[in-house]
Amino acid sequence: MKRFMKILLPIALIALLSTSCGSSGGGGSILGPGGGDGRASGGIGGTGISKGTVTGFGSVIVNGVTFNTDTTTFTIDDNPGTQADLALGMLVEVDVAEDGTTAGAVIFEPEVEGPIAARDDQNNTLTVLGRTIIVDGNTRIEDSDDTIVNFSTLQINDSLEISGLVFMDGRILATHIRYRNDIIFGSDTIVELKGTIQALNDSTFFIGTQEINHNDVVSPPTLSNGLFVEVKGTLDGSILKAVQIDKEDLFDPEDDLEVEIEGLVTDFVQGNFTNFSVSGQAVLTNSATIFENGSLFDLALNVRLEVEGTVVGGILVAEKIQFRGDRIKIKAEVNSGSIDSGTQTFTVLGIPVRINGATEMEDDTDEEGSFGFSDILDNDYLEIRGYLTGSGANRVVIATEVEREDAETEVLLQAPVDSLANPDLTLLGVMVRTGSASFNDGKISSAAFFNQVKVGDLVKVTGGLSGAEILAKEVELEE
Repeated sequence: MKRFMKILLPIALIALLSTSCGSSGGGGSILGPGGGDGRASGGIGGTGISKGTVTGFGSVIVNGVTFNTDTTTFTIDDNPGTQADLALGMLVEVDVAEDGTTAGAVIFEPEVEGPIAARDDQNNTLTVLGRTIIVDGNTRIEDSDDTIVNFSTLQINDSLEISGLVFMDGRILATHIRYRNDIIFGSDTIVELKGTIQALNDSTFFIGTQEINHNDVVSPPTLSNGLFVEVKGTLDGSILKAVQIDKEDLFDPEDDLEVEIEGLVTDFVQGNFTNFSVSGQAVLTNSATIFENGSLFDLALNVRLEVEGTVVGGILVAEKIQFRGDRIKIKAEVNSGSIDSGTQTFTVLGIPVRINGATEMEDDTDEEGSFGFSDILDNDYLEIRGYLTGSGANRVVIATEVEREDAETEVLLQAPVDSLANPDLTLLGVMVRTGSASFNDGKISSAAFFNQVKVGDLVKVTGGLSGAEILAKEVELEE
């Protein structure tokens, strides 16, 4: 059997490769979280490894593969466990047996465990042990009884266990949060943090902004700045008093190993589309690389990708790259004067949209004619599906599908919530007035909707236009 590895990884800082790959230095780690060196999580071996979000049970489903767990060994946060300890949204590592569908071992390790020090309701973020935790519409939050809870339930000093993707700057995009309502946080509660040692001296060091005192650790590893470690201890005020420090080993994938990584783009230099990294893994594209739902020129920092290829000299030579992202839907007219043939972009509802070679285009108003970017005209009514790249003022929707339709008076917009203040919300910079709207097909009230929805949630609105604003008739919170 051909060896197989499929991984959904947190992000680590890795040196950007030169086009010739001559400065790869072994390619870095494929298991490294953001802002630090990579590490192997658990050291399991076998014919393959699958690391990704748990998306289903009846066995364990990770990265679209159903793994048989009849004989599987489970390790939960360094302790023996069972399948019942797992939850949807947790990032796990699966030791794949030779048949490709049997899990020899499953390991779960949270990124951070500790109390909430601060919360930002406007930006839907939490601070835990100095780390910024981003909570979006896809984050699954469960209490100790596996009951789903809302962001609003989480309060200062509540203990959390966070699983998610780590940005290069140390922020964590939470995929699963365990709200430990079964314990009351105190001075003897064990907390846990992973990261790179900075500002080391005889008694303390920092991981990010979290100060750590290491005086009481028995037989610690040799500490040095830049070393990636896992720290366990207790909090004394704002200082983490370590009782255990473990060095996390670098993971060095073997040459000729097949690898599939789903993660975020990091260490990307604009204009250098052949060398970048995804979740800490150095990636090289070439003329044979196949792109799905996007093109080479859609690569940018923080874009979520799935990359398949083979490791050569520690570098993942990409055979296929699939763009993954938000489920953006728009039905509206092309803004007059916004079409730019040079960049293959236009705007609808003031939202920039880009067409590329992977965009499927169809003209429902002319069944016999072909339809491409050059056929798009001012005020054409288009239905667009795609995903977001960039951030802030540089956000753009990469269209995966564009259909030209007969003109309608209503518009549709499905996108993550930027901000909200009952009875209004903003999606991709578009103000939506909901004063006369029905919510979830009339099943809930406006008050109930705004009590439930949060920044980052995916919301679909339909209605009419008043200037640049949408006067919503129907508002739905999407799953």
